[in-house]
Amino acid sequence: MFSLVNVIPAIKEHFVTLKKDSSTFGIIVLFFILPLLISLLFLWQKITASEKILNSLITSFAIFIGLIINLLVLLIDRKKGKEGVKKQLIEHLSYNSIYELVIGLIVLFISIIFLAIQEKINSYLTYTLSFILFFLVFNFIITLLMIAKRFFVLFKNNFDEQNG
Repeated sequence: MFSLVNVIPAIKEHFVTLKKDSSTFGIIVLFFILPLLISLLFLWQKITASEKILNSLITSFAIFIGLIINLLVLLIDRKKGKEGVKKQLIEHLSYNSIYELVIGLIVLFISIIFLAIQEKINSYLTYTLSFILFFLVFNFIITLLMIAKRFFVLFKNNFDEQNG
């Protein structure tokens, strides 16, 4: 029953693509330590997820989720007939995009729940949920930058092939 919504294999594949392109240390620093430090800095500055921030997250992540779904459709279409490095790059982009979709859905879900219960929870839970949201948002942004870079490489290869 739960296999219908099990996204763990897609998340594992995302991390496999990272390992193929970077060192484990670089992955840990970029995707875990950096978002962790930025999130802690926000909390240290007493910045928590206010109603305004939560509404902004809900709006922007609803849009991002739609865009990522469109991106996945584009990638499926582009994969047809590709071989070698291009096919591998499109597969990596697909796994990275699915990971982004999952993170976006988690941020959206937590933001909606947090907004609904915000006035009824204590400050400890507010800081905890804010930390989780900030961590996921910064991880999302870093992964989005990586996807943009990979798209640049894919399109540059296409332009280079067309121009000889």
